[in-house]
Amino acid sequence: MSILIKTSVGDEEPGLFPISIEGKCGYIDAAGKIVIEPKFLEARNFSEGLAVVRIAGTTAEDRAFEQTYQGFIGPNGEFVVPPEPPRGVREIDGYDCYSFGDFHEGLARLHINDASGMDGYVDRQGQLVVNPAYASGGDYSEGLAYVETWRPWDQPGPKRKGFIDQRGEFVIEDGAFFFTEGFSEGRAVVWLESEREARACGLIDRRGKYVIPPGVFDRISNPVGGAIVVANDGRVGLVNRDGAIAIAIGVYDDIQEPFNGRIFTAKTRGTAVLIDATGKRLGEVAHRGDIGRFRDGMATIKRDGRYGYIDDSGTERIAPRFDAANPFEHGLAFVTIGETRGYINREGGFVWKTDRWEEPLRYSVSNPLTQLLPDTTVQALPLSYNWERVKNAIVFVVDGDLEALRAWYKRRCSGKRELADLTDYDTEPGKIDLMISRPGESHLEVYAVDGVTEAADGFVEFYSCKNMNALRKKHPTKVVGILIEN
Repeated sequence: MSILIKTSVGDEEPGLFPISIEGKCGYIDAAGKIVIEPKFLEARNFSEGLAVVRIAGTTAEDRAFEQTYQGFIGPNGEFVVPPEPPRGVREIDGYDCYSFGDFHEGLARLHINDASGMDGYVDRQGQLVVNPAYASGGDYSEGLAYVETWRPWDQPGPKRKGFIDQRGEFVIEDGAFFFTEGFSEGRAVVWLESEREARACGLIDRRGKYVIPPGVFDRISNPVGGAIVVANDGRVGLVNRDGAIAIAIGVYDDIQEPFNGRIFTAKTRGTAVLIDATGKRLGEVAHRGDIGRFRDGMATIKRDGRYGYIDDSGTERIAPRFDAANPFEHGLAFVTIGETRGYINREGGFVWKTDRWEEPLRYSVSNPLTQLLPDTTVQALPLSYNWERVKNAIVFVVDGDLEALRAWYKRRCSGKRELADLTDYDTEPGKIDLMISRPGESHLEVYAVDGVTEAADGFVEFYSCKNMNALRKKHPTKVVGILIEN
């Protein structure tokens, strides 16, 4: 079980970083010391001094349905907002479950995951401030949040779309809005449905007036560092928050804005330079490969499939050696090398790491499932991730074809177990579906596909476990299957 690594934290955060040890999540400080012991099912970055965590329910019903609950903790690891739905939530028709977003400007998004999906907002005490009345909602930025109203499918009429204030009242409304990332530096990029093309974008101010009307540019980035990246026909330029040209389109092949700070990366003919919001050159970058966006004065680089970092002078600070690398935040960056995950400092040294990030594999190739593997099995491996409500599961490949496999299970189960053949070649061609049961025992499910058919691609993608992918690559022409004990 992995945690969610997010990257939106403010300068006022307590400097705590989420970790996982065998699927249990906690927090370390900037020195790598564990300050909140791993005990949560999920842990997110702190935002405005609070962090979303998830715990398992404790009632018999919770355990039966594996129900979990989110709440917010403070830097001491204690709940500030308890892991339960806010008061009033259960009054919503069709309520099923809920989830929280991170805090932004004192409010966090609350999502009610019923048939329609409804969003509202809670304060730092977990009290409803804006009732869940929106089909979707974004985070607050500069006092406003983008929302779309909910409307039952059987009630005609347009949805309301636009920006609400912290009381939940519309202050900017336009039915043509399609998407936005919210306000930044007094401006917001809005994408609109357009008759001329699939979507168009424009830049509005806090009154909802267009600073850059739709159709002027194909792409507009949200303002950051005092400038905005724009593009037409794949060619890029830079404008200020009022739309005035800082760098004409076409001067550079690519311009990349920072996550934060004021350093933009511009490329031309494979050479990268660092520029500010006015287009002034700040330095050159020796690295000629992929360069990420600057955050906290550092940016990722990629060379020969490995990741490292440069600083805001363009100098390589950490040589590429990681399989994956996140931006720096508060002096640390989350990286991966093989099975090892952890946080490094600005010198590239690990302050904390583990090769036991994921929950240990519960499943193995052992009895009783091995007794249900066909005689023609070429290779079998444990399922490489844990499924809810599954006791055991293995993946396997066999010689022969699907019909031979189907016939083997019918013989194997005859008189010993009950076998329900649910195979339907009309709706799922190239796949068998068998259910095996015996009174008083858990039931087994067998799914398999012929590796040379189109069905195999969808089958492997659906189950998408590492060991199944490995078996498919090793034995591409053979029948691949999965045996599950529930």
